[in-house]
Amino acid sequence: MGASRRRLLLMTLKVVDLLILAAVFLLAAVPVWRGGGEITFEQFLSMRIKVENFFLFCGLLGTWHILFVALGVYQSQRLESRKEEFTCIFRATSAATICVGLVSFFVRIRMVTPTFILGFWILTTFTVMASRFALRFIMEGVRRQGRNIRHVLIVGTNSRALSFAQKIESKPESGYRIIGFVDEAWSGLQEFHKGHYPLVCDFEGLASYLRKAVVDDVM
Repeated sequence: MGASRRRLLLMTLKVVDLLILAAVFLLAAVPVWRGGGEITFEQFLSMRIKVENFFLFCGLLGTWHILFVALGVYQSQRLESRKEEFTCIFRATSAATICVGLVSFFVRIRMVTPTFILGFWILTTFTVMASRFALRFIMEGVRRQGRNIRHVLIVGTNSRALSFAQKIESKPESGYRIIGFVDEAWSGLQEFHKGHYPLVCDFEGLASYLRKAVVDDVM
């Protein structure tokens, strides 16, 4: 997958997340309407959208986006487990829910009740996690077929570098392929050469190697 396609996929993912949050914001109000809360469904439909309310909601969307970015939701999760990815999403949706509560505290929003807050948090967390599970399932299938592959060059040949390489190889569905290592001559190279990994160049030749080889990531 080229850089332009990756950017397009990431942008699409961000837009989908905002659409999910906006839709859930409305769905979370259903129990409030049915429960005879402070505002009924008929009253909601008859409400006029004020300019300040529109900008307030746009502000919420912008804040949610900032929270998701800051909490690492859009960072690469190829080498992360599902538990780690879902924990990241859980933190982000919880932060988004707290944001709604704080805004409602300072700017009175009639439909934001404890029931609404609970419903918003549960629906947002479940929906975003479900979308990520579906995306991960699709992308892992694509990578197993040899597509969306990223070629990795690892700097260093010590035990940590080798452990990292083994972690990558244990997860072929991540789409990472190791093309070699970069390091200077040192006493540990004898142990390194016992393995099957190639030492492609030293630090002095790194720039030249990057110009002629296909390298997507240097780690």
